Amino acid sequence: MLAIKWNMERLSIPLGDRMTGKGCQPPPYYGTYSPFPPALSGGLTRPYADSADFNAVNDEHPSLFAAPSNLGENLDVIQVISDLNCHRFDSNCRWSNTNEDELDWKVLMSTPEAEPLVSALQTAHLPDASAAVLLSGNRNTYDSGQLVSDLLPCIVTPLQLTATVWRTSSDGPFQQQQKQQPNLKICSRNTHQPYSNCNLFPIQNGVPVTVNIPGPRDPTTPAQIVLLGDNFVGKHGAIFVQNIIVDGDLVSDCAVIPSITKDHFNKPQRQQARRPIPPNDFQDSTGLVKVQESNSMQKIFSLHQPSNLQLTAPLMVDSLMVECLKLSCNPAERNCDWQNGSAGWMASTGTDSFSNPLTGIMVPPAGTNAFLVASYNRDSKNPIRQIISPMINIPISAQPIYFCFFEYFALEGARFTMCIDAFGMGCFYSKIGISKDGNLQKSRQWNFQCTELPIGTYKIYVSAENNGPNQGDIGFVPLRLSRDLAGNDPVC
Repeated sequence: MLAIKWNMERLSIPLGDRMTGKGCQPPPYYGTYSPFPPALSGGLTRPYADSADFNAVNDEHPSLFAAPSNLGENLDVIQVISDLNCHRFDSNCRWSNTNEDELDWKVLMSTPEAEPLVSALQTAHLPDASAAVLLSGNRNTYDSGQLVSDLLPCIVTPLQLTATVWRTSSDGPFQQQQKQQPNLKICSRNTHQPYSNCNLFPIQNGVPVTVNIPGPRDPTTPAQIVLLGDNFVGKHGAIFVQNIIVDGDLVSDCAVIPSITKDHFNKPQRQQARRPIPPNDFQDSTGLVKVQESNSMQKIFSLHQPSNLQLTAPLMVDSLMVECLKLSCNPAERNCDWQNGSAGWMASTGTDSFSNPLTGIMVPPAGTNAFLVASYNRDSKNPIRQIISPMINIPISAQPIYFCFFEYFALEGARFTMCIDAFGMGCFYSKIGISKDGNLQKSRQWNFQCTELPIGTYKIYVSAENNGPNQGDIGFVPLRLSRDLAGNDPVC
């Protein structure tokens, strides 16, 4: 058996590359195909070339991660779990390639061959230039690429990982597309051991997703987290990853396993499967976890990430990332932490058949597979529908911060507001008399909007109100926070 090579490469940018302009402008597709152009990033140099490189002969656009002076095994032990947070792969992230596989992860900025694949993703939010990308090219279908974290002293308590991921799809029938899409798996392994206990990462292109990290074979010894890209059945497949957040606790004594954790590691990890969207109410028998609250409000879906509030990184970017993940809602999965304040808001895929084909919303926004809808018909008794966000905190030092979302108005004369209380006071976004101004066609489509958030700690109350006998739908998809009004600088 060949000896395993442990020469890892750390992601970093040589200072000279920052100053010489090497890769200092984003690729041409940024700002053309997406309302979310990425931040600028620097170029990288590759210390060696191998058969897995697209540029093995001319290494002008190398893969992750290091200049020769920065080479080193990624066996450094992290001190706190937030050390593994990586918002941009063009900075010193604690994630690396390994020589144990066939494919290398690269920085998107330095990978021009990925440009046509990015433009074909057809999502509202495209990967930043600083995202990591794994490309298949004309390769064997069994080829894979590992993105490996620095060492954790042990994993004896449950950990979670949040990341924004995209993947390409192949042309052809839906069943064939499913088989030919590349996969991303989350695994763990002990030092100098193969990865084990992998779970499939539920990719929702451009939407942050939180998953449990499976434990290694021996939870009491040093271990690493592994992101494994594989299943490159179709040619020119790609996986894009950015904004990694790892959450949980590192224990001081790895020899002691809490009793609850023993069961956690002895049982096989199971990924939460996709569930059908309830056709009439968030509170039907979908088997989701119910959260009892004093005001009897039910959660739309449970994201199962309360520990995100315990992130210890002092950086403002991590604090805003937590708030961004709270507001980001994917109703098709369980990635939605908004609450139904009054009956009437539902999650829909557009094919649930409870909306009128003439006045209803039939399709979700581009890049999503579901939306929230307030539907009014002749039997509707309550004209006001309200949904409520989780509690968020926007510090004065973060100003200005904008909340970005999709909206759709297929209801004439309606009112739509966003306020910081349940009684319509402190509203920071409102539309009144929708479609009565003659601009009906524009409102009857998904429109991307951003509005500045007030500073302070509060919940966002989103209210739809039908002020007449008209029938129709109001659609809403909470997306993310941004640092500018156009949504060009997303926080997550």
